[in-house]
Amino acid sequence: MTAPFYTRNGVELYNGDCREILPLLPRAAAHLLITDPPYGTSYRNKLRGDYLDLMDNDAGDLDIVSALSAALRILRNFRHVYCFGLRDFEGLPIGPSAELIWDKGPGTGPLGSTWAPAHEIILFGVYLSSGAHRERGSGKLTARMRQGSVIRCSRVMSRTHPTQKPVKLLRQLIESSSNIGEVVLDPFAGSGSTLKAAALEGRRAIGIETNIDMCKRTARQLDGIFNILEQLKVK
Repeated sequence: MTAPFYTRNGVELYNGDCREILPLLPRAAAHLLITDPPYGTSYRNKLRGDYLDLMDNDAGDLDIVSALSAALRILRNFRHVYCFGLRDFEGLPIGPSAELIWDKGPGTGPLGSTWAPAHEIILFGVYLSSGAHRERGSGKLTARMRQGSVIRCSRVMSRTHPTQKPVKLLRQLIESSSNIGEVVLDPFAGSGSTLKAAALEGRRAIGIETNIDMCKRTARQLDGIFNILEQLKVK
């Protein structure tokens, strides 16, 4: 079993390719899957005139369906999945699904574009391992905290990750689809927003990230969060 790069208070971060690490993790160990896989567009964000580095596995040759299939092995049956950027769950054992809209606020992008992108799709579904269950339409879409399909949360402008997601946004998803003490899985951890959100919401978490610099940065930030939480408990 591969040792985690970082572990503290039930939050584990692995440095490596999720396709290699996921098969080594215990089956059905997670209660919620939230992830933002590479879009396969060789996207490079430009911030204050400087282009950020190309994201790992974003050249378009990553089989997202296979990677998500491996992640679903770790997820418990009838539990929720949130995936940024995906248009459908075709080819995956996921039943009912819904399209959520993340309203990111004022748009950014090429100045020559007529419409600047100000939203992003989050595909929400229910993992159903049984084909019979999927054919019957089993699986409840309702979350613990029912809310509208448009989630408004300001984007994060980061110099270290081109598509960093706000921790505030991830906290809403985690709160809606899991209970305190449960495990949140993110096989494309990136800047670590899912892990940080899980820590703040009293959940455990498993994250996997190929970029070692991202792992180091996330580990430092998680330590900062846990130190503050422990100080608050003492008070």
